This record gives sequence, structure tokens and C-alpha cells, in this order.
Amino acid sequence: MVHCPKCSSPIGTDLPACPICHQAFSDADKEAMASETAAEAKRIREKQQKAFEDFCRKRSIFGVSLAAAILLLPVVTFIIAKLTKSGTAVVITLVLGMLLWAGIIIGGIITGAARCPHCDAILFRQYGPHCHSCGGKLRE
Repeated sequence: MVHCPKCSSPIGTDLPACPICHQAFSDADKEAMASETAAEAKRIREKQQKAFEDFCRKRSIFGVSLAAAILLLPVVTFIIAKLTKSGTAVVITLVLGMLLWAGIIIGGIITGAARCPHCDAILFRQYGPHCHSCGGKLRE
């Protein structure tokens, strides 16, 4: 958003004069407004890039923790079954493992690993390179 050099009202970029205070813009004013627009566009790009990098980091952590839970649950269940020779312990281990898995999924949603970094929409398991809601970039 560009601001009028005289009254600081937010205005459009290609106006010959401010619609609020009716100040005509000189060439220097137009150059200043163009540089303000370019600086704002750069800030927006940097913010989107940082959000994308944070999203990628969260997705990596989420994927590793989910894979670890899925791979370790059968191993732990097998070890407990061998050590205790009890069906109850196996059932308890499976229930705790499922709770752990659900916790990781819910944690992924809460921390943003399963949310679009641009519009905060929840992403479902089969998402593409762009957000289904806003079209923002999700993959390199």
C-alpha cells in the first residue's frame, strides 16, 4: 500500500493526485511511491520465504517423528509381548502407541506442520506443490 506524501493516507499506485487531500504528485513523489511499493513487495516476498522455510522445517520434524512412532510401535509391542508373555501388556502398549500416533498428528496440526504457511488452511495428507486454498507454494 502506497501512502500520500502530504497526508499519509493509503492510496493507489497510479493516481495523479491524492483522493483525500487532492495534492498533485510530482515526479519525485511518484518515484518515492514506486520505491515504497517495491520495498513493500520485497518485505512480502521475504516474509513468504521465511514462512515457507519454517513450514519445510516443521514438516521434516513431523515426518521423522511420525515415521519413528510407526516403526517403533511394532518393535516395542513385540519386545513387551516376549518379556511379559501377557496379552494385556500388548494391548496396553498398542493403545499407548495409538495415542502417541494421534498426539503426533494433532501436534502437527497445532504446530503448523499440517497448515499452509501462507493462509493457515489445514493441509490434508495428499497435498500438491501448492496450497488447495490459496495457491501458495508448498514444495520446492
